[in-house]
Amino acid sequence: MPYTYDFHGILSVETTEKLLGTATHRYFLTDESLDPDVRVETDADFDVDTADLQRHDLWFYGADGRDLVYYEDTLFGRTDKVLLEDLKKETTTIRANTIDRITPRSRGSVSDLLEVVIDYKLIQRGYTTLHAGALSHNGRGVLLGGFPNVGKTLSTLSLLDVGFSYLSDDNTIIGADGTVSAHPSTSSVSYRDFRRFFGPEEFGHIGYYGRLARLFPMQFAIAERVLDHPSLYLPDVDGVTQADSADAMVACTLEIGPRETEEVAADTLARKLITSTDYSRPRPWQHPFVWVYAYFNDLDVDAVRNEERRVVRSFLSDASCYRLACEERDWDDVLEGIVGGL
Repeated sequence: MPYTYDFHGILSVETTEKLLGTATHRYFLTDESLDPDVRVETDADFDVDTADLQRHDLWFYGADGRDLVYYEDTLFGRTDKVLLEDLKKETTTIRANTIDRITPRSRGSVSDLLEVVIDYKLIQRGYTTLHAGALSHNGRGVLLGGFPNVGKTLSTLSLLDVGFSYLSDDNTIIGADGTVSAHPSTSSVSYRDFRRFFGPEEFGHIGYYGRLARLFPMQFAIAERVLDHPSLYLPDVDGVTQADSADAMVACTLEIGPRETEEVAADTLARKLITSTDYSRPRPWQHPFVWVYAYFNDLDVDAVRNEERRVVRSFLSDASCYRLACEERDWDDVLEGIVGGL
């Protein structure tokens, strides 16, 4: 049974596996019958005839003018096979014999590759994803960008606590038309922040204290480095409202440093948002499948990247842009200064 995901009517994805890492989410799952823009098939029995393909290196195959990239690697008796076909056509297909991590030589997983293909197609349509959180209030959007662990989830919790609605807190879809759209994911909330923002009324006493017990070890530095935080999907929490989209009114990057609120030019903020996203997520211009595809086919990777820059700059053109910094992990006052009027 295939599963179909509708990304705000911008594009759709059909998969044979229900969920694939961070690339898909139940929020996008739909019962509608759609012609997919991306199809993902996992089939342990599929084979590719490499006789008429050229070997790019020890693992990647392609051929001039052939709209495909094939990857194969065998390690300790395990063979990983992934086929990317028709990247520039209406429907792109990814076939793989596993949804687990591809061996390190491929630099990623099937989920990573799917994210890259989704981003490529979004960019062609005037959208992209940013490593950022987003919230809305009365249809007005706030974008919170930055590097991992800088405070995006904590800032999201702070704004939810004063009546904002949730759009995302890790990856967000933005459009050149100035819209910010939901891209939900599970969150990692620290023991300290969980106690600060939540109580038994949101989870019930058993659920609350059970989660608190699982989070308790995470307040120690060693445990935080070697263990995964229990995940929490914020819209499942009583009192949190899931929004679908908003018009971008305020956009900012978060940094750790002396408390500061600096208004910046849209071009400056665009550079910071794109840089932190490139650092944090698989990107089309960093992915080996895309580069091998470009080697054998007419694909200007730099042009794709420049188009994303155009999308981000256009998105920010009517927004108030800021760089925020805070050392004490207390973003309430800093955020109040830029969103208080929304």
